[in-house]
Amino acid sequence: MPAMPDFRFSAQSLQDYVECQRRFELRYIQKLDWPAEESSPYLEFEQFRQKGNLFHQCVNQYFHHLAPQVIEKQIEDQEVLCWWQNFLAFIATQSFTFSTAETLFQTHIGGYPVVAKYDLLVLQKDGNYTIFDWKTTAREQKPKRSAFIQKMQTIIYPYVLSQCRFGHPDRNDIEPVSITLIYWFPQFPEQPETFPYSTAQQVQDEKMLADLIHEIVIKPTGDFALVEDEKRCRFCVYRSYCGRGEKAGSMYSADANLDMEFSDMDLDIENVEEIRY
Repeated sequence: MPAMPDFRFSAQSLQDYVECQRRFELRYIQKLDWPAEESSPYLEFEQFRQKGNLFHQCVNQYFHHLAPQVIEKQIEDQEVLCWWQNFLAFIATQSFTFSTAETLFQTHIGGYPVVAKYDLLVLQKDGNYTIFDWKTTAREQKPKRSAFIQKMQTIIYPYVLSQCRFGHPDRNDIEPVSITLIYWFPQFPEQPETFPYSTAQQVQDEKMLADLIHEIVIKPTGDFALVEDEKRCRFCVYRSYCGRGEKAGSMYSADANLDMEFSDMDLDIENVEEIRY
């Protein structure tokens, strides 16, 4: 990997690498434009992405103290309105003393910066921390829990928070056992996926991430391999660079990336408020 002094690893970039090293190279090293549509039917895909973006914007406005009634007036789509109302009902059941939304946190692994942007981070009244991530999906059924277990987001989000130090450089104030990651689905408000954290998990994650990042940074340009499973290429915007087909896969397919509707690839991390620890 060539020297990229401003590059910061994220859940999305590492997910790209573990899914297809070549995609990581094209996106983050060569920084190529996307030459192909990500999913078909393209218009429906874009409309759904916009719905997901709008929902995230509304929730972000809520946590920046804009009145719910004012936020609701900008929602014209009935599906998004339903998601919004589900969110209001859900958040009314929560009790916390501190929250921060759409904020970038950063730590270092092996000398390399690793970032996590939380849809919502809250300090509960019992002293525990909860990371909420809002997930919209184009499917009629909620994605299975197994789809999230090995996601880089599930690994990186609690790990980065566990490295936070508040005025005590020699120790962590946030114990891993006090951290929980929750994926919450506005279409399925009663079916969140909850991932408690632990010290043992933190140790395991740190080693895995350190090994993965080291593997990336020592890899020579041109040695980033193509994914073997070509079915994945149907949902990759770089597939034409690799001769892996021109037709996009369906957004309703079981093979579709569960994060394709709203992911960190849409995040300009240079323009997001950052908190360093």
